[in-house]
Amino acid sequence: NILRAYDLFHEAAEAQLQGEDFGARFYRMAKISAAELRKEIDNQSPMLGKRVEVAIPAGFKHGVDRSTMNVMSIVGQRGKAVNFDREVSKYAVEFDINPGQTAKIKPQYLKVVDEGEITATQQTAGLEHARAAGARSP
Repeated sequence: NILRAYDLFHEAAEAQLQGEDFGARFYRMAKISAAELRKEIDNQSPMLGKRVEVAIPAGFKHGVDRSTMNVMSIVGQRGKAVNFDREVSKYAVEFDINPGQTAKIKPQYLKVVDEGEITATQQTAGLEHARAAGARSP
């Protein structure tokens, strides 16, 4: 997996910075290789290694086929894109709700998110919690 290769080169470069002596030449090679891999990852599969959320594009017309229903059932879920399968053009996403388990999802159903963003589901849950506590809705 290309992301794992990047992590290994990056780890080797970081080890040099933390005082482990791998030799200056190895350090330079690891640093260059990590940069080249990151560039390749960003060009070929830009969501790889990033936090993503399952989202339905605006104006999306969905049917009732199994594939569409599966995606609709996990809208709003977040995780990390840990791999990209070029044969089927899908990202393997490890979701926060089930660490260690992955699902393959088409890029059109994913969006990159920041750690600080809250999902629509979290926002609704917060509003419901506030209402239950006696707060007025906005």
